[in-house]
Amino acid sequence: MNFTNQAIFNTRYFHLCCFIFLSLLNFHNPYAAVVACTPSTGFNKCTRVTYSGSNQTFIVPAKVTQVKVKVWGAGGGGNNSAYYNVTPGGGGGGYATGVLAVTPGQVLNITVGQGGVVNGTSTTFGGGGAGGNSDLSKGSSGGGMSAIWSGTAFTLGNQLIIAGGGGGASSGSAVGMGSGGGGGNKGGSNADTASSGQGGTQSAGGAAATFSTACTAVATSGSQFAGGTGGVTVARGEGGAGGGGGWFGGGGSTCQPENGLSTPNSGAGGGSAYISSASLTAATTTAGVTSTAGSLGGAAGNTVDTQYVLGVGTGGNGGATGASAGNGLVVFEWNEATISGFVFQDTNADLLNSGQTIGDS
Repeated sequence: MNFTNQAIFNTRYFHLCCFIFLSLLNFHNPYAAVVACTPSTGFNKCTRVTYSGSNQTFIVPAKVTQVKVKVWGAGGGGNNSAYYNVTPGGGGGGYATGVLAVTPGQVLNITVGQGGVVNGTSTTFGGGGAGGNSDLSKGSSGGGMSAIWSGTAFTLGNQLIIAGGGGGASSGSAVGMGSGGGGGNKGGSNADTASSGQGGTQSAGGAAATFSTACTAVATSGSQFAGGTGGVTVARGEGGAGGGGGWFGGGGSTCQPENGLSTPNSGAGGGSAYISSASLTAATTTAGVTSTAGSLGGAAGNTVDTQYVLGVGTGGNGGATGASAGNGLVVFEWNEATISGFVFQDTNADLLNSGQTIGDS
């Protein structure tokens, strides 16, 4: 073996040993929020970031100046089917994608939205609004948005791309009165503004349901990054649903006290998407589906993509208290230089402080 061949062999052996060592480290990593994936055609590297309940980070590898990003928002919480099974389920999470300009070593912050919860009176991670309380049947929470940030998450001006979360379901709403899906320029909703929350837009949160008679606390409108809260009733009745998180969140839906009122409650609005035109090219959004069928949630946006994982962003179906809709997802794909089939920029998942980091080893 001549000197040149020996040098090539030694280089390949070194990278193979590093790869095996890092793989063993990752095998014992107790955090499951960062997983490898098979790159789509045209890319040789891929990382999938799943829901963890906290913000995570991605470190851009050396010599990489652009990454393809695919972002799915979480689905809205489904209806309490044990209470009333003809109520439509939660709205599907939205989808946003584009090619993001980056610099080697840049730290990107990642939010992966939490799926809404049946009878969920707490907010969900990613800005999903809380369902309204009731002595009989509570409203479900909205789905959280998924997003990539240039700096601290949920700080205005740091947003690069956002996929909105779906609106939550109200357990006793009428047939066809579904929850809005996470949107593109606007979050989804149904047309009944009296009982339903409306979708977030590019400039304002979705309006809350306008009907408020006998609600102990009225539904609230969506706001920057956050869905509104469902209406509350202390009488035996049904709480309203929480709106989906997003660039602007969806509005909450109204409550319905037991018996005697002609306006039923309904589903909440979905959150809107956001694309930074200064940072992304070839960017598009796809709205999640607004639910209309009894105990069935709406589908997420762009479920035909090769990186889509079954269940991600799906609006919650009918279920028992605590059942969750599909969480969101963020995928990064990029290219690294290769020689004779060996990639000379290895990456692995590390942990920094309280968040997870993907980047150079």
